[in-house]
Amino acid sequence: MFQGMSLTDFIKSFKTEDDCKQYLYDIKWKSGFICRHCAHEKCWPGRTRFHARCRQCNYDESVTAHTAFHRIQFSLLKAFFLAYHETTLLKSVSSRNLAELVGVNPKTALYFAHKVRRVMGDWVSAHMEKDKIAGNCPVDSIIVTHRGKDLNGLQKVNILLNQSRKCGRVRYIHCKAIKPDESTLNPCHLVAGKYVDEAKNIIAWNFKTGLTGVHHHCSDKYQQNYLDEYSFKFCHRNNKRHIWHSLIRWMVVGKLPEFQRNAA
Repeated sequence: MFQGMSLTDFIKSFKTEDDCKQYLYDIKWKSGFICRHCAHEKCWPGRTRFHARCRQCNYDESVTAHTAFHRIQFSLLKAFFLAYHETTLLKSVSSRNLAELVGVNPKTALYFAHKVRRVMGDWVSAHMEKDKIAGNCPVDSIIVTHRGKDLNGLQKVNILLNQSRKCGRVRYIHCKAIKPDESTLNPCHLVAGKYVDEAKNIIAWNFKTGLTGVHHHCSDKYQQNYLDEYSFKFCHRNNKRHIWHSLIRWMVVGKLPEFQRNAA
């Protein structure tokens, strides 16, 4: 298991495609093989050392099948690197900068980044459901540039903070966007250089600060994705050494999010 946030250690651990496939193999079949077609629990070696062939029905499954890495249009090395940046950077990087850094098409980088964020949201939802102590916080608001008909400039979008506490401390959070009708969207008020009429919640404020950058002009369709990214990072704030492995593991064994390939 890869631990830490050092880029040097990351590069040393994953030098080739086989290094990435072996990492996924160890995660996917750590508890043993179960055929998805007939539920048989024994397998032969598949057509490559990163495939597993069912002994009963001969179904040959690759290490990336039924995962978030299935049929990606670039190498696993680049996918691992993109996921590394999504988890280790305090503030998100634009898809164009990520594309230039890794060497992929900007739309490809954007699509994969949103897929990663959807997986992050699924991880948070699953762990919130397991926790017995949970409760909703008051509604807060974020300020974004809303892309809507006859709506120009800064707009207020409401969010709901769902918290899970243990021993008085916040253990998990899950931010959810509350999408009202366009008629209820009101512009925020700028008074003496400060935005007023905003609830003073430190968790929501940290998210606002993180969003006030390359993603300040996000569309409604992708607001929840950025909330999921922030929630995932918040849940791992005390365990940053394992945050990347936690993401990769959920991209393999978690529920595969349904996502349409559309640009923001």
